[in-house]
Amino acid sequence: MLTNAQRWAECIRKEFPPDRCKKETWYGEYAEKWAQHGTYAEKYARTISFFLHLHALTGEQADLDFAKTVANEAISKLYYRGLFRGHPCKPYYEAMDGVGYLLRALVQLDRVMNGNETVQMENF
Repeated sequence: MLTNAQRWAECIRKEFPPDRCKKETWYGEYAEKWAQHGTYAEKYARTISFFLHLHALTGEQADLDFAKTVANEAISKLYYRGLFRGHPCKPYYEAMDGVGYLLRALVQLDRVMNGNETVQMENF
């Protein structure tokens, strides 16, 4: 499974930052208008968590570095007027877009970077 996770990680790295998606699909209107601005908080959170877990399993610095890259992208796109919003195009806060997951991932990343915690192997 680790080999598969590492392959998936390479796919994620190649498609980062999440600023586009296929326009020839049922969500083409979304892709055209909104995808270019970034993605949802939960998607950033799950990506950060995934790379933190890889780092915990392999010790690879590149995985931790990529988790930081994703975190910086999420902060730059989603931090708005003192709060995190769920999507870069939403000028308001709502819980259903995964902001809580993002906050948890950012805290976990901070703790790992400061040597205070290893990643807990649990479901996200």
